[in-house]
Amino acid sequence: MINTGYMIRCRIDRGISQHKLARKIGAAQACISSWESGRNEPLTMKRFVNWCMAVGADPREAIKWQ
Repeated sequence: MINTGYMIRCRIDRGISQHKLARKIGAAQACISSWESGRNEPLTMKRFVNWCMAVGADPREAIKWQ
C-alpha cells in the first residue's frame, strides 16, 4: 500500500504539479490523481520507482508496511 500523504507532500514540497509529474513519468494526469487519492496504485514497480524519483521520495517511506 502506498503512503499517499507522503507522496503528495514530496510532490508539493518540490513545486511539482500533477500534470508535470505525469509528463515526467509518462503517465496520464488522471493516473496521478487516482494514485494520490488511493483509488489505484501504480501497476508496475518501474512506474512506482519513477514516481518516487520524480518527487524525491524515499521508496521505503512511500510504502505503508502493515
